Amino acid sequence: VSQSRYSDKGSKAAQKDIAKTAKKIDDFNRKVVKAYAAGAAAAALFAYKVGKFAVKSAVEDAKSQEVLANVLRTTTNATNAQIAAVEDYITKQQLLTNVQDTELRASYATLVAATKDTTQAQYLNNLAVDVAIGANKDLSTVTSALAKAAQGNLKPLEKLNLGLDRGAIAAGDFKRVFAQLGQTYSGTAAKVAAKDPFTRLKIQFSEIAEQLGTALLPALTDLAFRIQTEVVPQIEDWVAANGTLISKSLIDLVKTIENIANAG
Repeated sequence: VSQSRYSDKGSKAAQKDIAKTAKKIDDFNRKVVKAYAAGAAAAALFAYKVGKFAVKSAVEDAKSQEVLANVLRTTTNATNAQIAAVEDYITKQQLLTNVQDTELRASYATLVAATKDTTQAQYLNNLAVDVAIGANKDLSTVTSALAKAAQGNLKPLEKLNLGLDRGAIAAGDFKRVFAQLGQTYSGTAAKVAAKDPFTRLKIQFSEIAEQLGTALLPALTDLAFRIQTEVVPQIEDWVAANGTLISKSLIDLVKTIENIANAG
């Protein structure tokens, strides 16, 4: 009579397979956790960079707005409503010409300070942008030349080599010079901007960043105030209370380093 013997080979093999599978699952889980952690860190870093850029953009925008508003008040006695109207004009010009609002404000401020008139400043600002784009010149340089021309000095404008009528220059006829510039360059900035959708998209993203930064500013301002009024004084008090100990520790550290160097 044959007797059957129990063999645990199959059971042991199954256990090994289960152990291998469990190890693979553990390895996979660890990789997933690492990947998630790396992704979370990258997302946090990206959020920090976006937030930093947004706040910086908002601060620069707020500064340029305040500078222009101050110039308008001091030179034309502008009301808040009039200042808001100028800001509306700046926003529209930015979208029309692909020129950043901070640059447009700086240009407008220079021109309104020279002319003391918002209507004239707006006309010259439009002209400055068109000339700068059409003649491939720096906007601030063109603006400065136009501001001086409006005050009777046409020499800086003549030096830009824009092909101006020498007779008008010699006669100091800035209105005739402005008219010539308008005939040559009027509408140039808008036409060039229409062919450059990428710059327009960049400017629109910049505007979104400014809005985000403006939303973040109150929280950051409060944080900065708390650090200044609560954290910094505590650090100063601790340093004042432990100044002698800190000094002694540093002296001992320097001596230790010197001893190690000399022993070597």
